[in-house]
Amino acid sequence: MSDEDTAAGRDVRAVVLGSAPLLIARELTESLAGRFEVTRLGHWRYAEMREALDFSLEQFIFHGGYPGAASLVSEGFSLRTMRAVPDQWGRLVESAVGAELLARHQDHSSLNPKIYYWQEGGHEVDFVVPQAGDALAMEVKSGRSRSNISGLDGFCAAWPGTRPMVVGTGGIALANRFAA
Repeated sequence: MSDEDTAAGRDVRAVVLGSAPLLIARELTESLAGRFEVTRLGHWRYAEMREALDFSLEQFIFHGGYPGAASLVSEGFSLRTMRAVPDQWGRLVESAVGAELLARHQDHSSLNPKIYYWQEGGHEVDFVVPQAGDALAMEVKSGRSRSNISGLDGFCAAWPGTRPMVVGTGGIALANRFAA
């Protein structure tokens, strides 16, 4: 089949998915041994969900970057109910920011992107992203007011040269961070 396609000048690409772990598959007599590449397919970024499925930022935060979730938007899952519970909404916002960071820092060859969480004593920073010679320390805030950022201050004191960033309330607007 591929020889016919090559001769005809057709650019054919295939994605073959399976559920057999590679360590088990290597014991099989008929396999694609030596003919595989592990490629991580992550969730979609906000811009992709907005363009393809007309997702709002709130829908992206609530349903995530999974195209299959688009059918759930109209099936009664209550975004309003979740928005009304600040702690739960905050966890979703933080998770969505983390997922977007992961998508930005990962490609098919980077199975272990460098994104960290920091906690020391009573202080924490949601995301720490090492960069050339320094780090970006990011705190995500989704409440009505900019609450405690002492963890961000503590991290910056412990690691001079760190670039602090507050995303959400009191910092870079969520919409701007996701659009960047």
